[in-house]
Amino acid sequence: MLGAVYIPPQIIAFARAQVTDSFLALADVLTRTSQVAPHFLLSGDLNAKVGGLNKVTHAHKYLLVAHPALWLARQCECQAINAAGRLLADLASSLNGILVTGRVCSDNGQASYGVAWAGGN
Repeated sequence: MLGAVYIPPQIIAFARAQVTDSFLALADVLTRTSQVAPHFLLSGDLNAKVGGLNKVTHAHKYLLVAHPALWLARQCECQAINAAGRLLADLASSLNGILVTGRVCSDNGQASYGVAWAGGN
């Protein structure tokens, strides 16, 4: 599955509760969709500052064999972590996903730009 998502940044007009609700709705859609299409790549602007969150583990061995570059440490231009970043890392982990931003050549892990992960069962 390939998907594109936009979640507005947390500001006074779009409070933290709304950011949380947006990630919960996304989690619901991805959980239901993963039963039909177990592999996914999700990209977009989720306004998520993930810093160094979401490590690769041996639980991701099927992805690591197919894509060895995922073993590389994530480059991270912005070390900040915000609520959306924590929610995104939690979502990726709950779906056996890997944040791939900052793991490929010429991708310096820009803050909240093109956040993506690959995953599946």
